[in-house]
Amino acid sequence: MRKPHPTALLALTSALVVGSAVAQPIPTQADIDLAVETLHESARSSDPDIARLNALQAWPVLAAAARAPGAGCNQILWAAECALRATLPIEGRDLIEIGLKNGCPAADLLHLKAWQLEFAPDGTRMGPGAPLDECEATYLRAAELHEQRVPPNVELLASVYGRAAELAAYRGDLRAAETRAWKALSRNPSGPALIPLASVYMRGASPRLGEGTSLEKLATILEPHAMGALIDQRVLELTAMVEADPDDGNALAGMAFHSLIVDEPNHTAIGLRHAEKAVVLAPKNPEIWYLLGMAEQRAGRLPEASGSYRRQAQLHPGTSATVLAVNSLALVDLERNVSDQDHERNLGLIHSVIGQVALEPAIHETRSRVLQALGRKSEACSALSDGLLVATGPQHAEVKATIESRLSDLGC
Repeated sequence: MRKPHPTALLALTSALVVGSAVAQPIPTQADIDLAVETLHESARSSDPDIARLNALQAWPVLAAAARAPGAGCNQILWAAECALRATLPIEGRDLIEIGLKNGCPAADLLHLKAWQLEFAPDGTRMGPGAPLDECEATYLRAAELHEQRVPPNVELLASVYGRAAELAAYRGDLRAAETRAWKALSRNPSGPALIPLASVYMRGASPRLGEGTSLEKLATILEPHAMGALIDQRVLELTAMVEADPDDGNALAGMAFHSLIVDEPNHTAIGLRHAEKAVVLAPKNPEIWYLLGMAEQRAGRLPEASGSYRRQAQLHPGTSATVLAVNSLALVDLERNVSDQDHERNLGLIHSVIGQVALEPAIHETRSRVLQALGRKSEACSALSDGLLVATGPQHAEVKATIESRLSDLGC
């Protein structure tokens, strides 16, 4: 949909569509589908004026559908969401009355009630005087009732959890926001508010799990194009966070991650600068020592990289970043030609994490290199054979070729 400039049209559109909803004829299903898609555009937009303008454009059709004889609860809910996004609280309250008269289920009515409670007495959404505690509790009760449906309506369930997540984030409870956003995303990973909800999730998850681990978890449910859009959004958000507070260590750690996933010299320098500052400000960040080690390794500072990787393994055992750090530590120390005692220590670290990544052939290949450096050829051959057994997918083609070549070179 072409997006007109909001400041030129918003006031005029608002004035026209509220009155037009009353006279709107009963819409066709095609009209409703188009209006719902416009409402989805409103949910996806990061510009509040554009979001409201799209909702106002969808309002006449969705309002008419909700007021039509025999309208179902889904139509009423769409119209109520549209009223919310268009900041039309009086119309939203009217829709609750329609829902009551139509005998909509309690989950739907609580859903509508929660939307109504988002508005302050002066009609502004989440403004002064809005009963947001009651609103949040109502959303959670609605979620409980939606969960009991067989089968549940995943779109409505995701909407309820999504709004409860945003309210938790608004009052600063990022852990609750993270949990609810995950519930919303996992139930409807292609919903219209996908990127905003994923951003809410990341605000809570990134300081707790690390930026990379949090994104890795989201990648299990989101499509690649959505992940690309989210990463772009995260870079903008983290940049704004660092500009607002240059001593936000967790945000700096996130910036380091996004700099280092691009393997180029200028990005390495930026990532190293962010990581060096972040490790001082947020030394308990669950990925920061791994990120610092990666940046130091790329900058050719191998002794420092080895120390950072080892620090990651000591402070955060069992995490995804630590598995990567242990693998990188072993390879860096092989390049440094360290003592057998250091190789033995690294081998012990590999054995401590290998259960987490037993199906990842690269860790077996690295283990074989350490065993070879220690002169334990037969064990090195056995490690390569273990790696070959799990190098089955196309994503492992490169490491599989390396393993086969080394099996031949070692005469295994």
